Amino acid sequence: MASNDNIPTANVQGTGSAAQATSPIKDYMESVVSYIPIEAVTVYLAYASLLAIGPQLSQAQTSPDGFMKAVGLTSLQQGMSVWGFIVFWLGSGLWELLMDGRGLYRSLLTTFAFAAWAYTLGGPFLIWGWYNPTLASAAILAVSFFLPMIASIPAKLTTKDWIDHHHNWDPDFVRSH
Repeated sequence: MASNDNIPTANVQGTGSAAQATSPIKDYMESVVSYIPIEAVTVYLAYASLLAIGPQLSQAQTSPDGFMKAVGLTSLQQGMSVWGFIVFWLGSGLWELLMDGRGLYRSLLTTFAFAAWAYTLGGPFLIWGWYNPTLASAAILAVSFFLPMIASIPAKLTTKDWIDHHHNWDPDFVRSH
Protein backbone atom coordinates (compact mmCIF):
# COMPACT_ATOMS: atom_id res chain seq x y z
CA MET A 1 0.00 0.00 0.00
CA ALA A 2 1.28 3.39 -0.85
CA SER A 3 0.28 4.92 2.47
CA ASN A 4 2.45 2.49 4.42
CA ASP A 5 5.63 2.72 2.38
CA ASN A 6 7.31 4.71 5.13
CA ILE A 7 7.04 1.82 7.60
CA PRO A 8 10.51 0.31 7.99
CA THR A 9 11.25 -3.24 6.94
CA ALA A 10 14.08 -5.51 7.98
CA ASN A 11 15.78 -8.33 6.15
CA VAL A 12 16.10 -11.59 8.04
CA GLN A 13 17.64 -14.89 7.08
CA GLY A 14 15.22 -17.74 6.53
CA THR A 15 16.08 -21.41 6.42
CA GLY A 16 18.10 -21.86 3.28
CA SER A 17 17.29 -18.51 1.66
CA ALA A 18 16.96 -14.86 2.56
CA ALA A 19 13.44 -13.85 3.50
CA GLN A 20 12.10 -10.36 4.02
CA ALA A 21 10.12 -9.69 7.17
CA THR A 22 8.00 -6.58 7.41
CA SER A 23 7.26 -4.62 10.53
CA PRO A 24 4.43 -6.01 12.66
CA ILE A 25 2.19 -2.95 12.17
CA LYS A 26 2.41 -3.26 8.39
CA ASP A 27 1.59 -6.99 8.62
CA TYR A 28 -1.43 -6.25 10.79
CA MET A 29 -2.64 -3.53 8.42
CA GLU A 30 -2.37 -5.97 5.53
CA SER A 31 -4.35 -8.51 7.56
CA VAL A 32 -7.17 -6.02 8.08
CA VAL A 33 -7.06 -4.87 4.46
CA SER A 34 -7.59 -8.48 3.36
CA TYR A 35 -11.16 -8.11 4.64
CA ILE A 36 -11.75 -5.02 2.50
CA PRO A 37 -12.34 -5.27 -1.27
CA ILE A 38 -9.19 -4.10 -3.03
CA GLU A 39 -11.33 -1.82 -5.19
CA ALA A 40 -12.43 0.12 -2.09
CA VAL A 41 -8.86 0.39 -0.79
CA THR A 42 -7.46 1.56 -4.11
CA VAL A 43 -10.15 4.12 -4.84
CA TYR A 44 -10.18 5.47 -1.27
CA LEU A 45 -6.39 5.95 -1.30
CA ALA A 46 -6.63 7.75 -4.65
CA TYR A 47 -9.49 9.87 -3.31
CA ALA A 48 -7.58 10.76 -0.14
CA SER A 49 -4.52 11.69 -2.23
CA LEU A 50 -6.68 13.86 -4.45
CA LEU A 51 -7.84 15.82 -1.39
CA ALA A 52 -4.20 16.30 -0.26
CA ILE A 53 -5.08 15.86 3.40
CA GLY A 54 -2.09 13.65 4.20
CA PRO A 55 0.43 16.51 4.33
CA GLN A 56 -1.83 18.27 6.82
CA LEU A 57 -1.08 15.54 9.39
CA SER A 58 2.35 17.04 10.07
CA GLN A 59 0.72 20.41 10.71
CA ALA A 60 -2.10 19.06 12.93
CA GLN A 61 -2.68 20.45 16.39
CA THR A 62 -2.26 17.94 19.19
CA SER A 63 -4.44 18.25 22.27
CA PRO A 64 -3.10 17.46 25.77
CA ASP A 65 -4.74 14.02 25.62
CA GLY A 66 -2.82 13.15 22.42
CA PHE A 67 -5.62 13.52 19.88
CA MET A 68 -4.82 15.41 16.73
CA LYS A 69 -6.94 17.84 14.73
CA ALA A 70 -6.25 19.00 11.20
CA VAL A 71 -5.65 22.69 10.65
CA GLY A 72 -5.55 24.74 7.49
CA LEU A 73 -8.06 22.68 5.52
CA THR A 74 -10.69 24.39 3.43
CA SER A 75 -14.37 23.69 4.05
CA LEU A 76 -14.44 21.86 0.74
CA GLN A 77 -11.56 19.56 1.78
CA GLN A 78 -13.21 18.88 5.12
CA GLY A 79 -16.60 18.11 3.60
CA MET A 80 -15.17 15.94 0.84
CA SER A 81 -13.05 14.01 3.33
CA VAL A 82 -15.99 13.31 5.65
CA TRP A 83 -18.47 12.46 2.90
CA GLY A 84 -15.85 10.49 0.97
CA PHE A 85 -15.16 8.37 4.04
CA ILE A 86 -18.87 7.73 4.58
CA VAL A 87 -19.44 6.80 0.93
CA PHE A 88 -16.45 4.45 0.78
CA TRP A 89 -17.18 3.01 4.24
CA LEU A 90 -20.70 2.03 3.20
CA GLY A 91 -19.57 1.25 -0.34
CA SER A 92 -16.99 -1.29 0.85
CA GLY A 93 -19.72 -3.28 2.60
CA LEU A 94 -22.08 -3.00 -0.34
CA TRP A 95 -19.34 -4.12 -2.72
CA GLU A 96 -18.71 -7.17 -0.57
CA LEU A 97 -22.42 -7.94 -0.43
CA LEU A 98 -23.45 -7.24 -4.02
CA MET A 99 -20.35 -7.78 -6.14
CA ASP A 100 -18.51 -10.50 -4.25
CA GLY A 101 -21.67 -12.16 -2.89
CA ARG A 102 -20.14 -12.93 0.50
CA GLY A 103 -23.25 -12.33 2.59
CA LEU A 104 -24.47 -9.77 5.09
CA TYR A 105 -22.27 -10.93 7.98
CA ARG A 106 -19.06 -10.62 5.95
CA SER A 107 -20.31 -7.29 4.59
CA LEU A 108 -20.68 -5.95 8.14
CA LEU A 109 -17.19 -7.16 9.02
CA THR A 110 -15.90 -5.41 5.91
CA THR A 111 -17.38 -2.07 6.96
CA PHE A 112 -15.84 -2.48 10.42
CA ALA A 113 -12.43 -3.36 8.93
CA PHE A 114 -12.62 -0.42 6.53
CA ALA A 115 -13.34 2.02 9.38
CA ALA A 116 -10.39 0.68 11.43
CA TRP A 117 -8.07 0.83 8.44
CA ALA A 118 -9.22 4.33 7.45
CA TYR A 119 -8.71 5.49 11.04
CA THR A 120 -4.98 4.73 10.71
CA LEU A 121 -4.83 7.11 7.74
CA GLY A 122 -6.38 10.05 9.59
CA GLY A 123 -8.91 11.38 7.11
CA PRO A 124 -12.16 12.55 8.69
CA PHE A 125 -10.99 11.41 12.13
CA LEU A 126 -8.22 14.01 11.88
CA ILE A 127 -10.77 16.63 10.89
CA TRP A 128 -13.08 15.72 13.79
CA GLY A 129 -10.15 15.78 16.25
CA TRP A 130 -10.54 12.05 16.99
CA TYR A 131 -7.21 10.91 15.54
CA ASN A 132 -4.53 9.56 17.87
CA PRO A 133 -1.58 7.68 16.32
CA THR A 134 -1.16 5.41 19.35
CA LEU A 135 -4.86 4.59 19.39
CA ALA A 136 -4.75 3.98 15.62
CA SER A 137 -1.93 1.45 16.07
CA ALA A 138 -3.74 -0.26 18.94
CA ALA A 139 -6.98 -0.36 16.95
CA ILE A 140 -5.39 -1.96 13.91
CA LEU A 141 -3.65 -4.54 16.11
CA ALA A 142 -6.89 -5.41 17.92
CA VAL A 143 -8.95 -5.59 14.75
CA SER A 144 -6.38 -7.77 12.96
CA PHE A 145 -6.29 -10.11 15.97
CA PHE A 146 -10.03 -10.38 16.65
CA LEU A 147 -11.53 -10.03 13.15
CA PRO A 148 -10.56 -13.52 11.94
CA MET A 149 -12.05 -15.03 15.10
CA ILE A 150 -15.24 -13.03 14.74
CA ALA A 151 -15.44 -13.93 11.04
CA SER A 152 -15.33 -17.64 11.88
CA ILE A 153 -18.24 -17.53 14.35
CA PRO A 154 -21.10 -18.28 11.91
CA ALA A 155 -19.29 -21.32 10.52
CA LYS A 156 -18.62 -22.58 14.04
CA LEU A 157 -22.21 -22.07 15.17
CA THR A 158 -23.65 -23.97 12.23
CA THR A 159 -21.30 -26.93 12.46
CA LYS A 160 -23.09 -29.72 14.32
CA ASP A 161 -19.80 -31.38 15.32
CA TRP A 162 -18.61 -28.17 17.00
CA ILE A 163 -21.94 -27.77 18.78
CA ASP A 164 -21.91 -31.42 19.89
CA HIS A 165 -18.41 -30.98 21.26
CA HIS A 166 -18.94 -27.64 23.00
CA HIS A 167 -22.53 -27.84 24.18
CA ASN A 168 -25.02 -30.36 25.39
CA TRP A 169 -26.66 -30.73 22.02
CA ASP A 170 -30.30 -31.66 22.37
CA PRO A 171 -32.06 -31.52 18.99
CA ASP A 172 -35.48 -31.92 20.63
CA PHE A 173 -34.83 -28.89 22.85
CA VAL A 174 -33.74 -26.81 19.86
CA ARG A 175 -36.79 -27.81 17.79
CA SER A 176 -39.21 -27.08 20.63
CA HIS A 177 -37.87 -23.59 21.33
